[in-house]
Amino acid sequence: MQKGVASAETGIKIDTFDTTISDEKALAYDEHGGVCGFAHKFAPSITIQITGELSSTTEGLPVSVFGTALTINNKNNAKLTDGSDEGDSVGDAYAGIDGTGGFYLEDITFSESRDGFRSISLSAISYPGVT
Repeated sequence: MQKGVASAETGIKIDTFDTTISDEKALAYDEHGGVCGFAHKFAPSITIQITGELSSTTEGLPVSVFGTALTINNKNNAKLTDGSDEGDSVGDAYAGIDGTGGFYLEDITFSESRDGFRSISLSAISYPGVT
């Protein structure tokens, strides 16, 4: 069992690191309007949310740029499945969703307070295969 975040990130002292895997479904309906099936894996995504204190304002995550793939050291922490994404390596997917896409900045927030350290919160999203 692991305690804490597995790896350090450049420019931030991590407080929390969250990964969300989404696989939107399209429902199929029968002639009575009831759900009789669904389709999925046509628009999956993986979102990472990172919060923590700034340790640099000149490198790493605090200087992320929209439209440029981010370097996230902990991005593989949630890869726990065993190749059900058609891959053949243990831990190569997120809940069966291919993990080959790059992570791109969605939003970033900088916070300051009278009695605390300057902090950052950012989220990045990956669409499988988009690099």
